[in-house]
Amino acid sequence: MSLPNVVNNQVQVPIVGTLDHDVGLFEVGSADSLLGPTVALQRIALQVLTTSSVIPWSSSCGDNCTYPLIFLGPAFECLPATNLTQVTANPFVQFNATSSDGVGLSPVSLLIAYGPNNTQMNCTLYNSTYKLDVVYFNNLLNIHNVNVTFHNAVPSSAGVAYEQYIGTRNQTIYSTPQWWTFLNQYTLAGAVSGNLVGSLSVTVNRGWIADRTLIGVSTLVNLTQGSSATFPENFEAEVERLMINTTLSLCGFTTQAIFPGAGGATSSPPGNLSSVDATITTFPPRYTYAKAVFWEIYSAGFTLSSLCLLIGYFATFRNGVGGDNSFSQILVTTRNSALDTLCEGSELGGERITSRVKEAQVMLGMVGQEGRHVGFGLKNETDPIPKRMREVMES
Repeated sequence: MSLPNVVNNQVQVPIVGTLDHDVGLFEVGSADSLLGPTVALQRIALQVLTTSSVIPWSSSCGDNCTYPLIFLGPAFECLPATNLTQVTANPFVQFNATSSDGVGLSPVSLLIAYGPNNTQMNCTLYNSTYKLDVVYFNNLLNIHNVNVTFHNAVPSSAGVAYEQYIGTRNQTIYSTPQWWTFLNQYTLAGAVSGNLVGSLSVTVNRGWIADRTLIGVSTLVNLTQGSSATFPENFEAEVERLMINTTLSLCGFTTQAIFPGAGGATSSPPGNLSSVDATITTFPPRYTYAKAVFWEIYSAGFTLSSLCLLIGYFATFRNGVGGDNSFSQILVTTRNSALDTLCEGSELGGERITSRVKEAQVMLGMVGQEGRHVGFGLKNETDPIPKRMREVMES
């Protein structure tokens, strides 16, 4: 059994960029108003919501490899909460979510109440460090060992600061890179939150009414249990993972921007390439076969070959002599006045060959009127080769 070959090489792999410039995540309206996530970003967030997985990107290191990724990006920290007046749940409204921007430097939050017992949680947005392992197995992407370290909270004033920055060009609000980083993280969280914000209510007929929220198309809730919505036991972690997967999905956009820049300006791709140490595994070719199919094919081949051999033996027995494909063989076996008469007018072949020639039945035997010899002749004018002559010819 051959062992796999494992090597370590430096490779260029996609990674989420620094987000400290315009990467096409948000769009603006009239009077430089911030409209929120671009359509392209909303599609990314919705795909992640409905598939519960990262949007995969192509491997840079082959079908089977592993490499680490470290980068800065936005992440939610979801913790249990109580007495949230902005959202409540009850036996009829079993999911309720809203985003709370707050004021000034207060953090961006996603407030959620769910279940008949009004379970509440508060998801705060942080500028965070991502550490994880990217694993490709048979060219399928897998994400393992995700570790997120929270740093400073993203302030709610990021959106307001944009309008002030554009309107007054007051660059003292934030240093430019920090301002762009906060704004992009703020917008990315808005795309994720925007799919959850709203309410999910049960009707008297045990139907469901979704007011804005799209949580019903995800695996975050099970609505098949009549009038009771079922949520995962680790619901807080699942919402955090939703934000993580959406951020990781930006890795696949390294060659072109996902949307034109704000105000029609030029934007850059949200991902870029970074050099990392990758462990690359290659496997020697392995061949397998199905025994049943193997024997079917070889049995059919053996049967056909045996049949051809039997036909050949029979023809040799009837003809009394073997032959070959040489011109001499054709010459000595077609000397026959009857065939000469039959072929008159067809000497050039091709379209000149008459139907009489095509339909004539010939056989190998004794031909000729006088001085009979072995050759091909018309079937009704040809006699079998005498056994004595066959023995002489074979000797």
